[in-house]
Amino acid sequence: MAQRESLLVSTARPRASRRLGGGATTRRRRLARVLRGERGVLFLLLLGVLALVASHLAAAILPRVLAAYRPGVCVPGSGLAPCPPEASRVDVDVVSVAAKPTCVTHVAVLALNQYVNPRRIVFVTSSASKCATLIAMASNVECVAEDDIVPGVTKASVRDELRRLHGDGADADKLGRSRSGWYLQQLVKLGAADAIEGLSDVFAVWDSDMIPLWPTRLVSEGRVGASGARRVVRQIGGYVIGGYEKSYETLTGGETLSYAPDGSGYVAHHMVMERRFVRELLATFERSLTLTTKAVGGGGGGGGGGGGGGDGERGGGGGGGGGGGGGGGGGFPRWASAILAAIPSDDLDLGFSEYASYASFVSSRHPETVETATSRTWSRHPLGPFVGSFAIRAFRWLGGTGLCCPTAGMVRLMKVLGYQYAGFEIGHVGSCGLNAPGREESYGL
Repeated sequence: MAQRESLLVSTARPRASRRLGGGATTRRRRLARVLRGERGVLFLLLLGVLALVASHLAAAILPRVLAAYRPGVCVPGSGLAPCPPEASRVDVDVVSVAAKPTCVTHVAVLALNQYVNPRRIVFVTSSASKCATLIAMASNVECVAEDDIVPGVTKASVRDELRRLHGDGADADKLGRSRSGWYLQQLVKLGAADAIEGLSDVFAVWDSDMIPLWPTRLVSEGRVGASGARRVVRQIGGYVIGGYEKSYETLTGGETLSYAPDGSGYVAHHMVMERRFVRELLATFERSLTLTTKAVGGGGGGGGGGGGGGDGERGGGGGGGGGGGGGGGGGFPRWASAILAAIPSDDLDLGFSEYASYASFVSSRHPETVETATSRTWSRHPLGPFVGSFAIRAFRWLGGTGLCCPTAGMVRLMKVLGYQYAGFEIGHVGSCGLNAPGREESYGL
């Protein structure tokens, strides 16, 4: 009996072995069929592409991961002390408009001083009390109230001029903001060229919710002709907006808005400007008033392109020229009225861009003074366009405070993607509660 069982076992084993071997053989045959002919070539090509992509991602991302998470590395974050500068001091002032101080603004200030290292950061905000909070963020921060910076330009005067030019409904709220506030901040950025005392001849206008992530150049090593002046760096990758084209054409007497070589726009949430070119731009805008049927409200403006003195000094007395922002007797400046008059009445929400207009003007008249980026180096969202504003919602949930404040851990993660700077636009995420009761003066501070 035992001998028979042994015989059965010995005869069963080869069959099992044959079944196992047969399975492996079948798989090999199937693989051989896949690799045979055109399908095989395509399969191998796909594997090669995947390997190249994986290799490229590893080569691109791994160094950034090591740099961002290296022990002892200092990154800006909400509630943290400043990190040492990682960029050489640049003789450029930064101008930024902030509706109110927020934890995002604070991180942006820390990051600007770490990765850009400007001479000054000058904020424009809505009240003196908010200015006090902003000034406390860093020793090189200064601030001025929005109604005090450009003579004649206030939120109320912008509202009145919009209504006069485009009807009583022209100041309607859109996406949580009033149109008068939206256009006020653009007028202030342009008027700042001569309105801010001691402003550097080359200055950067920077959106207050954009956070630098790596050392960022505002000026190039390249020089401009015999003058030897350094070229400014211009970013690309912005949206193409039809309303911007219409208003610019009106303001310049028929000129076409310029775009980057890749077809994208120049609205990259910051712009490096030269005061002399801003004056020239506003003088051109002011002259367009004679070509339109819409009369200017308020007092008279200054003349052509005069206004500010050179060498970083404020424009001389008397209300200034095209860039000086001054209407006679405190009236609404002519250049500002020209801008509001040029906004298409059927596109009041996105009818003018200070960034796109300035970039186009300089591109057509002084192209040798600019070094244009060859590719997009920034993101409007913390973790790139594919994740979008969901990243802010996720960060809010992970933070555990109920606030949308960028911590150092979040900034490290943002750095891994390699963008020079990225946005943290909490005003576009309703769950952040930026304007909730009790947060009128500040948010997350």
